[in-house]
Amino acid sequence: MLIKRLLSDHMVVQVEPVQGFTQTGLVILHPEDEPVRVGTVVMAGPGRRYKDKLVPMPPDIMGKRVMFMVAASDTRPQMSQYLDEGQRMIRLGDVLLEVDHDADVRATKR
Repeated sequence: MLIKRLLSDHMVVQVEPVQGFTQTGLVILHPEDEPVRVGTVVMAGPGRRYKDKLVPMPPDIMGKRVMFMVAASDTRPQMSQYLDEGQRMIRLGDVLLEVDHDADVRATKR
């Protein structure tokens, strides 16, 4: 990774590979197109500025397993050249929820 330091509330997430099937065993033809992905935070910026004050990132964000919308990371395609394979850049506001490390999380289509 070429990035040494992030600014604002940006985070680099190592995205987990997606499963090619649903919980009931149905095959997903294009699993990489799932709208929600899970990954582990590997780098985080200091926080964002709001009304001339720093709103810091949560101190324990590094190493957390988070769920986020893929569309949020797709708005920054020019950043992919600076990231390792399987990594995406998102903002703290893009995180939907924190997931336990031992939880089995799979996206399912209805």
